[in-house]
Amino acid sequence: MANPEKVLDSLPEVLASYDPDKKFTRADLIKEIGPQMQMAAAQWSRLKPEELTTELRKVVPMVMNRLFIMDMVDAAGIKANPEKVEADLKAAEAQMGGRERLDMFMKARGITREMMVQQEMISTFVETKVAPEIKVEDAEVAAFYKENAEEFTSDEEVRASHILVTVKEDATEAEKTAAKAKIDGILAKLKQGGDFATLAKEQSDCPSKAQGGDLNYFKRGMMVPEFDEVAFKLKKDEMSEVVKTQFGYHVIKITDHKDGGVQPLDDGLKTQIADMIRREKVQDVLQDRLAKAQEDRHLKLLF
Repeated sequence: MANPEKVLDSLPEVLASYDPDKKFTRADLIKEIGPQMQMAAAQWSRLKPEELTTELRKVVPMVMNRLFIMDMVDAAGIKANPEKVEADLKAAEAQMGGRERLDMFMKARGITREMMVQQEMISTFVETKVAPEIKVEDAEVAAFYKENAEEFTSDEEVRASHILVTVKEDATEAEKTAAKAKIDGILAKLKQGGDFATLAKEQSDCPSKAQGGDLNYFKRGMMVPEFDEVAFKLKKDEMSEVVKTQFGYHVIKITDHKDGGVQPLDDGLKTQIADMIRREKVQDVLQDRLAKAQEDRHLKLLF
């Protein structure tokens, strides 16, 4: 198996040339991929030395592409915006639960602030200098929708709340009778106008009691058969009689229902598809520009 450091050391001093007299060296490569070394080391160590050399041969053009696109960014007059990056970091810090955790996350993935600043500049370049040139025709949207209909097809779903009185597998007849009497009493209160969420919080044995019995949305087959069959027969805002399952006794209330089927091509979906196509076109444009940059700047791998 490969020792990444030894394989890197075995590479020639100059790995690539470009712009007639410029060179990309082994030291440049180590500097560029250094932050990712920790994350990649485990994977690289499983390769044979010659396999790792092949992988590094693929990495060099990728690193050069980043250098070339940053030159495009500079030529377009895009300036660094460290304040935006710091704001993003603060938002991520809040999500991660503190700066220390965020720093650990970034270090483990080889992400540096310099990389984030560069990425923000590249994003600005794409948004202001590339994307506005991309046009998406209505016919393209319609064709994409037709050719990818399965992506816009959804299954029928219901959102349900329930109140559960559990019955253990080894319950005695007396315990079963008591459980049935309890759920019957709850159902009677509900039919008399009792609030479902309040009674769920007070009486249910399911952890969903904390949410007033809410189980969120689910599709057919996600619940046990007895529960599933009743839930999908009820209409929105309807409540079941007592339902017996392997868990015990339930009362089920449907709070929402979504019909399955193909999503219509309305204005919202048209915008969504157009954005998707535009992103793909942007990537194609960038790849074409980078390929041209490699050719115009005479990029040549030397190992």
